[in-house]
Amino acid sequence: SRLLSFLQDWDNAGKVARSHILDNFIKTNQGKTSPELEQEFSQGASLFLVRLTTWLRLIYMTGSCLDKLLQSIGIFLSAVSSNR
Repeated sequence: SRLLSFLQDWDNAGKVARSHILDNFIKTNQGKTSPELEQEFSQGASLFLVRLTTWLRLIYMTGSCLDKLLQSIGIFLSAVSSNR
């Protein structure tokens, strides 16, 4: 499935590739609602969010891609709040 291939791409990516994945995620998902994100990720958006928060725990001290990572997590938070 598209979701599994996306998650495998993330899991196998290095810092540069992850930075590109985050760029694309931010560009295509800014302003989406939670149902729209779930539709985009075939009801598996939380699987990507878990990966983002895990990576945040690993890299927050080095600051590598931190701005893009926080912006991506912010998209999930905004999506949830826009449903209320």
